[in-house]
Amino acid sequence: MKKMIGIMVIALAVAVAFTACDDGNGGGGGGDPALSGTLTITVNGSTVTTATVGDTLTANYSGSETVTYQWKQGSTNLGTAQTQIANTGGSYTVTVSATGYRSKNATVTVAIDTNNIYQR
Repeated sequence: MKKMIGIMVIALAVAVAFTACDDGNGGGGGGDPALSGTLTITVNGSTVTTATVGDTLTANYSGSETVTYQWKQGSTNLGTAQTQIANTGGSYTVTVSATGYRSKNATVTVAIDTNNIYQR
């Protein structure tokens, strides 16, 4: 019985340590609280996970915290505005951050419109 209790205590300690270190959104803020809202990316007012080159991507954060934005394509920083024009195909990620909170990320895949001669 003592051995079983010891194993359960170790498993619980591992689960607690994992929860405290990973917010599931790439934030890694340790003991910082999570941002209260959700983060989505929209094009023309509709939430998207895919978009087309030339679209204006808009980050929408629903929480009450004052956040900053950081757009990236791969590892390249693109800008810190709430909107970003998708100039090339690839994966775009926006991160919202607020002092004292874990950050949140949202990603959209931007494709080239093969029917548009100017994007080929």
